[in-house]
Amino acid sequence: MVTGYYSVDPPHRDSTVQGLRIERVYEFGEILAYGRLIMVHYIPLSPCNPRVVSVRFRVFHGAPIALHSLADLDNGLLRVARGSEPEKSPMVLERCGETPKPPLVASQ
Repeated sequence: MVTGYYSVDPPHRDSTVQGLRIERVYEFGEILAYGRLIMVHYIPLSPCNPRVVSVRFRVFHGAPIALHSLADLDNGLLRVARGSEPEKSPMVLERCGETPKPPLVASQ
């Protein structure tokens, strides 16, 4: 529904998804997770061509709507990957090309 999968001409769609792997990444308890849970019973995830995999994380807490925040999910994943170091400069606030540092890497 959200991806527009069914709004594309089926022959064209089917020829362009061969060999793709799609990962649906989301935070446990976020507002759309409940809809996904219901939908997967009626429209199961594709096992191949494309292979669709759901990846659920628990990297921050909050109300279901707040848990839908991609900025908080990004920063939570960075925090976990760095061994729970707090973010000093959130990734989402960095501007590409303004500093000599690589883009999308928080300041140390």
